[in-house]
Amino acid sequence: MCLGCREKERLYQQRRRSAIPHYHNNHQKAYNQRLKKQILLAYGRTCACCSEDNPVFLCIDHIEGGGNQHKRLLFGRYPSGGYRFYQWLRREGFPSGFRVLCWNCNHGMRMGGCPHAAVS
Repeated sequence: MCLGCREKERLYQQRRRSAIPHYHNNHQKAYNQRLKKQILLAYGRTCACCSEDNPVFLCIDHIEGGGNQHKRLLFGRYPSGGYRFYQWLRREGFPSGFRVLCWNCNHGMRMGGCPHAAVS
């Protein structure tokens, strides 16, 4: 595709998205929800620490730590989490070394230990 054609296509898509933004936002939101559901099914549907099962609170954790370094290696200078990382996990065939944690447990691990471990 030549540069002129590519620019015309980009402008066409930009006009199309601005004409019906709710369609594209809803489409992207539905895609992201399906992707997260696939990831959670592959790695377990509950937090490995506290058994939280609400998908809104769940995320993927690097078991051995080093998540920021790994994401920098994958995505460059600005590490990206969330759906870009979920796409990478799916593309790589759901590699081992990851687990599902809720946001509280994941943040607690970064701060030195999960708060639920102290309570138990």
